[in-house]
This record gives sequence, C-alpha cells and structure tokens, in this order.
Amino acid sequence: GFGEPEKVYKLDQKSGIRVLNNLYIAFVDANGFSNLYMANGTDIVEKFLLEYEDLISDICKKHNGTIRQVNGDMFFLTFENADQAVTAIKMLCLNWKSIREHYKVGIKIGVHKGSFHVFHSYVFGEDINITVRLTDLGGLFASDRGQIFVIFSGSAKNDITIELDNTAFQELDTEKIYP
Repeated sequence: GFGEPEKVYKLDQKSGIRVLNNLYIAFVDANGFSNLYMANGTDIVEKFLLEYEDLISDICKKHNGTIRQVNGDMFFLTFENADQAVTAIKMLCLNWKSIREHYKVGIKIGVHKGSFHVFHSYVFGEDINITVRLTDLGGLFASDRGQIFVIFSGSAKNDITIELDNTAFQELDTEKIYP
C-alpha cells in the first residue's frame, strides 16, 4: 500500500491555488471492478485493491511518478516526462496480465500532457477533463472486462522519444472504427 498516505491527502496549504504545468497526466481505471465487488466477498475485493495499489505504488516509485489522488478504483498519476509515463504504463500493462487472469478485471488508461490546478485536496482544469474523457473512451473500445486499453493524446504522444513496441501497445486502427 501507500508508505505514507497523508502525503497524498494532507491539507497543508493555507490558501491559494497552485498550478502544475507541463506534466504527463494519467488516469488508470479498473475496468470491471463493479462486477468484481458485486459478485465476490469483501476478502477478494480487499485482496484485489491491495494488489492494485501495490502495483501502482511500485511502478510510480520506479519511474518517478506521483500518485495525486485515488477515487474509487481510479488512480490519478503524473509524470515529469513522456518517456517516464510510457515506461511506467508499459510496465503496468505487462504486470496487469496476472491480475487480469485472476480477477477478470481490465484497465483503461488515458494519458495527456497538460496543466492542472491544485487547491487543498481538489484538482481541476481542462487537461484533467481531457484525460478523464480519454480514459472513458476505454469503455467503448475495451468492452470485455478483462481488456487492457491505453490511449495517449497527441500532445503526450508527440513527446515520446522511446520506441513503442507491440508487447504492451498497439496502434488503434481508426479505419476499423470509422469506415
């Protein structure tokens, strides 16, 4: 789990809104989590949530990511550069396969480059909204609960300097979607 969760939720600002600029924003949403908790007991749900949290925490530590918020089964992460974000997400996808096999839960991930505002525990801004909407697209394309879906906005993808291989990522064929 979290080493020190108070760092995520601590309300230490006295006043004012901070703006965090030019970060790679990622939302990671467990696809099929509602079905998991409705069909299983709390022991299985708790085990899943701990594995999910540990995986995200480990990957963020290894790839200089920051967990900004957790809301239900969705993590809000940031990275300082595109290659860190890609490497972290690739590792998440590759490590998710065992979770997917065990729990039949997939993940939807949206990544966008942008800025956002922080006030106490609130985060907001246009780029947050864009990233959430990208993540939501996963529900359209990853209709099978066990699928892994990742989408990068153009602003995030344009900054990637490492090669994207097909072990974790596959280009979305838009002609199959919009003939």
